[in-house]
Order: sequence, then C-alpha cells, then structure tokens
Amino acid sequence: MSLFVLIPAYRPGPEFPGFVSDLIGRGAARVLVVDDGSGAEFRPLFDAVARHAEVLVCRHAVNLGKGVARTTSSVRRNRRNIRPSCTTNQKNVEM
Repeated sequence: MSLFVLIPAYRPGPEFPGFVSDLIGRGAARVLVVDDGSGAEFRPLFDAVARHAEVLVCRHAVNLGKGVARTTSSVRRNRRNIRPSCTTNQKNVEM
C-alpha cells in the first residue's frame, strides 16, 4: 500500500524540512506540499523539501486557504486540465 500525504503549508517553521523527511522515513511514497502563498522568505524551506524524490511542491502566488490546497491536490491526482505551478527536485513541471 502506498501512502499519499498532502501538506497545505502557509509560512512553515524551520522544522518543516525535518517533518517532511520524517514522513518519508516512515513510509510516505508521495508527499504533495502546497505552498499557499507563503512568500519569498519561505522559499528556501520549500526548496529543501522539493529535493526529495517523493515530494512535489505546488505554489500558490497568494494565500488561498486549505480548501483550495485540497483542490490543488485533487487536480494533481486526477490529472485534470488545470495546471498549478509545481516543483519537483528543483525543477518546474506542468501537471
């Protein structure tokens, strides 16, 4: 069984990369992190977690809330024609 984890994140703390690494270490096969408009000062934290092969980071330009983050997750999993800006292993990809 594969474990899929969704993390809607807005201005995460410095422990965030360690938290994501711990999830992967505990068996998370895929982790979708939605940066919900955190801003440029938080980009290094999101870039750090995007280095994991299991992690995909989608970025919202502004804070849209947890509900929209869940929608971003649903769009990603269902491969609809909506294309959020996402990063995996430091590369931008279209969904």
